[in-house]
Amino acid sequence: MSIPALYQQRLTWSIMLSLFLLVILPACTLTTNNDDETTTLEGAPIVNIAAPADGTTYADGVAINVQAAISRAGEDIERVVIGVNGADVETVAAPNPTGLTDFSLARTIPSPGMGSHIISVTAFRTDGSGSQAATVNIDVVDGSLVVIPRSVSLDVEPETTPEPVVEEPVTEEPAVDEEPAPTEEQVTEPAVDEEPEPTEEEVTEPDPTAIPEPTDEPEPTNTPLPPTPSIPTAISTDNINVRSGPSVAFDPPIGAFREGDRAEILATNLDGTWLKIRRGASGEGWIFRNLVNIEGDLVGLPREAGPPLPPTAVPATAVPPTSAVTNNLVPINPFIDPPVPQCGQDFRTGITIRNDGSASGPTGQTLIEVIRVSDGQVLASSGMQPSVDLPAGGTHTIAVTFNIDVFINEEQRVRFTADANNQVTETIENDNQIGITYTLPPCN
Repeated sequence: MSIPALYQQRLTWSIMLSLFLLVILPACTLTTNNDDETTTLEGAPIVNIAAPADGTTYADGVAINVQAAISRAGEDIERVVIGVNGADVETVAAPNPTGLTDFSLARTIPSPGMGSHIISVTAFRTDGSGSQAATVNIDVVDGSLVVIPRSVSLDVEPETTPEPVVEEPVTEEPAVDEEPAPTEEQVTEPAVDEEPEPTEEEVTEPDPTAIPEPTDEPEPTNTPLPPTPSIPTAISTDNINVRSGPSVAFDPPIGAFREGDRAEILATNLDGTWLKIRRGASGEGWIFRNLVNIEGDLVGLPREAGPPLPPTAVPATAVPPTSAVTNNLVPINPFIDPPVPQCGQDFRTGITIRNDGSASGPTGQTLIEVIRVSDGQVLASSGMQPSVDLPAGGTHTIAVTFNIDVFINEEQRVRFTADANNQVTETIENDNQIGITYTLPPCN
């Protein structure tokens, strides 16, 4: 081959290589311009979170300042998304309008509530591709349990991508000659001569060595006020007699306790069947307990035997006729079915009234009640059961159903009273009552 031919061949290859480079170079996606001109980069952008630091603890209700640096950016960054626990909470559109290769942004998001949370920041290009989400973990706790850490300042954007910095929660003291205004997350100690007003985010710990200065106002206490004592009161449900002692043997009555009348209860007799009440300014008298309603608590009231029974006055010339009829009503054979009532379940209870008199006579009204043994409180009542006539030696059975679900594990008593309204004259007045005591088990 001659030299001109070789030269011509090399020239041809040079021209082809030049044309190839002219075609290839414009297709490269890396274009850079100086003097703040826009830059477009291909590939996923890179996101780093500058604040908050991983593991930061916040008080509940304090807003979270999020600051992120995005590198390998460019003008085609369409949006940056801030998320909490995988859910988007804020989207920043067109975050890089000047098309810088590296830029940063700062946003404040509301407190996500108490617990552990993951804060994420992701940058997306216009073609839909996005960066790998940058994440940090934070904890939100009760404000009384943590001193709120200072967050990264939002006033200056970092020039380079900062490394995550774990900040210790500290309390800054202002200079003597200048007192900076605290931010929402800063906790500062007040100057000696000025007491700042507390904010919702400020949490300070008291100095255990400080001695409180005396004040004119008394310190509040949590001592509860004593309850207002309830005066036990008897309320009459019928027109009944008031007697000078706890028995119908105190005859004649000393007054009447009419329907609707109210009187303070001063004491009870030994078995709790009679009540001593106040009459007028200074008078006192006794009424039968089953004939009145009781308002208030009888616990703590004294129990009194009352005055001695009066002697039975029999004129010397008066001889009881041998054919005189005497009545005596006796409650017998009380029962409960089942023997121990169960909490909240129906149970059957009853009594048999026997006429121990020598002739026919009425039973009077019969009353069956469930009472709390500790204070005599009536938990359930059959009401006055009607009177029936019984021959001498005859019997009459009364049964009712109750359901009790209060005062668990306490003694309760089913009390049976014959001639509860004292309308039948009997030879023995104090044998009309009988009862069965049990302890109510817990409900199932």
